[in-house]
Amino acid sequence: QVGLGGGLVSGTLAAYGIEVETIEVNPGLVDVMRERFGYDGVVHVGDGRAVWRRLDRSYDFVVLDAFQGESLPAHLLTREAFVELHGMLEPGGVVCVHLIGTPAHDAVAAVASTMRSVFAHVRAVRSGAGDELQDLFLFASTRTLEVPPLRVLRRAGWLGNEWFEPNEKGAAVLTDDRNPLDVLGEPLARALRRASRTR
Repeated sequence: QVGLGGGLVSGTLAAYGIEVETIEVNPGLVDVMRERFGYDGVVHVGDGRAVWRRLDRSYDFVVLDAFQGESLPAHLLTREAFVELHGMLEPGGVVCVHLIGTPAHDAVAAVASTMRSVFAHVRAVRSGAGDELQDLFLFASTRTLEVPPLRVLRRAGWLGNEWFEPNEKGAAVLTDDRNPLDVLGEPLARALRRASRTR
């Protein structure tokens, strides 16, 4: 996992017996999570790409859940970054990107298009209904991505209508040399600021 946050994702995965390693850029956050919340998982401190380049193992599942305030760390979401992650995956492994946005937004389409330039299969899931501001998850793999009819998923609220198709027609493929994600994401950052003031 790239981005420790409050430890929710890594803690949930660990509760299901999944071995988790986390990369977190902020050493102060790691200290707080360990001292105040008892977080005891493996954490590599440093920039996501700098750290994952020196990890000498492969993974079944990589979660990109990193934010810089209201915006995304654009250098983690380029074609080159996804090529690096592809090389770290076990055969059929999956990359998941957590975004906060609207399903129809250009930034979401650009990230999906960039993932599709590296992986054969990309699927998108939304947490809400419609096109309001919400948590979005983009999954990518070399194998077909389907959700099996598991009882635990139904109990958690999975209905099957959470899939959506980002409008990738004409969407930019983000690269290390040309990455307009900050510009594309600025309207989403403004919407997040407004939403945080009204709650």
